[in-house]
Amino acid sequence: MSRNKGITKKEKRSSATRKEEMTAYLCLIPAFLGLTFISYLPTLAAFILSFFDWNGMTAPKFAGISNYIQIFTHDMSFWPSLKATLVSAPITVIGSLLYSLVIAMLLNMKVPARTFWRAVFFIPYMLPAIGVFTAWKWLYEVNYGLFNFLLRSMGCAPMQFLDSPRQVLPSLALIAVWCSGNLIVIFLAGLQNVPRVYHEAAQIDGASYWQRFRYITLPLIMPGLFAGGTLVFIASFTELGTPFMLNYTRCAAVQIYDEIKEISASPFPYALVTVVLGFSVLLYLGMRALLGRRAHAMQGKATVASQTSDARGWRGLLVLLPFLLVTLLALTPHLGVLLTSISTPGGWYRTVLPTAFTGQHFVDAVGHDMTLNAIRNSLAFSS
Repeated sequence: MSRNKGITKKEKRSSATRKEEMTAYLCLIPAFLGLTFISYLPTLAAFILSFFDWNGMTAPKFAGISNYIQIFTHDMSFWPSLKATLVSAPITVIGSLLYSLVIAMLLNMKVPARTFWRAVFFIPYMLPAIGVFTAWKWLYEVNYGLFNFLLRSMGCAPMQFLDSPRQVLPSLALIAVWCSGNLIVIFLAGLQNVPRVYHEAAQIDGASYWQRFRYITLPLIMPGLFAGGTLVFIASFTELGTPFMLNYTRCAAVQIYDEIKEISASPFPYALVTVVLGFSVLLYLGMRALLGRRAHAMQGKATVASQTSDARGWRGLLVLLPFLLVTLLALTPHLGVLLTSISTPGGWYRTVLPTAFTGQHFVDAVGHDMTLNAIRNSLAFSS
């Protein structure tokens, strides 16, 4: 009798397991279909069409590797664009990782209004791209931008942030670093999963703060660093919005966009996509070799208490200083957009604040015929 009960329970467990697996597969179907039809099939189609001569109007003709030969030998803009992309990607990845890790470590301390600061640093990641690019374009403007205004106030010559070949890539990378609020959330979650007992044991043995960070914290958050670095790398290598909105065309993503727009005159944009994808895979494998192999399994948060540093008194005030500085820098672009929207034409030139204000810009914007249609289309697209 007991044996029959055991078999019945085992059968019930197997049936429940099968039901859970079926439910999981059903939930994965929409994601699988989306990835298949939106990502995988277009990528496969681009790879196949890279071996054909096709202008979008006539039937494709097999061309072998002639499109690839044209890219590497005859396309004068490919190598400069690829070089610019390969230079900007490491700057963006390293800058975003360092910035996000430092902010996450500060947010992991017991500082006043910690929830407020977490929201402040995550906001740039959620803001509309058009507003972000407009604000940064104003900051970088040569004649009346805030950065050059501060440089002139200190007696320095103005800088051409978006016009100089040497300055444009770091300037674009700075925008990407500023928008890396998602990495702060990832790193903060990893830091909160670091067991406190490890730090306490190391501290008893006389380990310094740097030694505890290097040998305990860093290995345990390495999976988060690898995931965050991968996200930033993919975004920086394929980013179209930032260089496109700031009129910087010498990067791979913008070149692909221009080539596909003019597909009737250029037969090799699909080969260009394949080449860029190949470089992306190689660099990803390099990052995986550098960070992925050293990743340690992260402890479950429910099993051990997390390590949260206490920063009170003068230490708390010292920790707040970077928050205040970065918050000021984070809010400056949006403050510039707001002040520009309420200043009269020509009323803000080489001054800290506008000299004349008006609300007519909002009246014109709300009363424009295209405003309601644009809002309606945006809501339909987002839903």
